[in-house]
Amino acid sequence: MKKKQNKFYIYVYLDPRKSGHYCYNNICFLYEPIYAGKGCGKRYLEHLVYTRYTNKHLKNKLVEILQEFTKKDVEKYILIVRYNLTEKEAFDLEIKLIKEIGRSNFNLGPLVNFTNGGEGVSGWTPDSNWKKKQSDLNYQRWSSPEYKKRLSESHKNLRGKNHWMYGRIQTYKQKETSRQFMLTDKNPMKRSDVKIKFNGENNYLSKLNNREVTCIKMLIKLGFSDKYIQKYYSKVCESSIHNIRNNSTWKHIIV
Repeated sequence: MKKKQNKFYIYVYLDPRKSGHYCYNNICFLYEPIYAGKGCGKRYLEHLVYTRYTNKHLKNKLVEILQEFTKKDVEKYILIVRYNLTEKEAFDLEIKLIKEIGRSNFNLGPLVNFTNGGEGVSGWTPDSNWKKKQSDLNYQRWSSPEYKKRLSESHKNLRGKNHWMYGRIQTYKQKETSRQFMLTDKNPMKRSDVKIKFNGENNYLSKLNNREVTCIKMLIKLGFSDKYIQKYYSKVCESSIHNIRNNSTWKHIIV
């Protein structure tokens, strides 16, 4: 069965603060347009996700405007201009509409779009070389203490009630989907090369190195308790020492 091709549409975000008659050729709005885009599915709602964040790197002019209103208020001012379009038709109309309305960064109009439109990655499938390159970049990034510190600071305001997952409960379908994925060969942690790459001190989340674990195992052999050992290795909890004792973790270190 072929996928439906005419699934794309053009949407426009309107500014509820600025009412009036805004006409551009054959399209008129009752509020000033601030963003025009092309999408399919629920793409038109994705911009609202970033309104939850306080991290300045995740913000843009559109998000800053949307954060002044509640989600329900904003949804009233999202207009689907055209629908049932092919991707090429949607790209062409997006470019035309942005040009007609004008971008604010060029002082040509009110739109806060970063580009003239026509870009997109729908239907693109990354090859193995691209995946490997991204994997290496991510590993290098997460191995950097500076990156982890910067990320931690940016997430300080997302804890507790401010976290976007606070109060959410996974449905049975979501849990079952996650469980089925973990059982398949697509799960990257089932691959032997990945296990070796993130094993022991190579794991970017590890708080111990091979030498420290060797010392801990020697203390365990000498009969010291987990609580006693944890006093000298305070950066890990007592349960971590217990897991090392039971050989649940750091199995490759043999004393």
